[in-house]
Amino acid sequence: MTVEHLKDLKRLREILRKQRRKLVATMVGAKKEPTKFARLVELQEACDAVQWALEDEAAAAEEGERE
Repeated sequence: MTVEHLKDLKRLREILRKQRRKLVATMVGAKKEPTKFARLVELQEACDAVQWALEDEAAAAEEGERE
């Protein structure tokens, strides 16, 4: 079960990264300079949360191996 959970988190991280890259590319290629960054901030927060969850899972797995 944990392995599937980790796979899902990694898959989610990749989906969020793709969305973030696409949004940044759109912003860079826009004719006018962007004035609102709310969606980019939301994507970054989601990416951070998933990364922290993966780090927590790795730390928990390491703790389990030590015991």
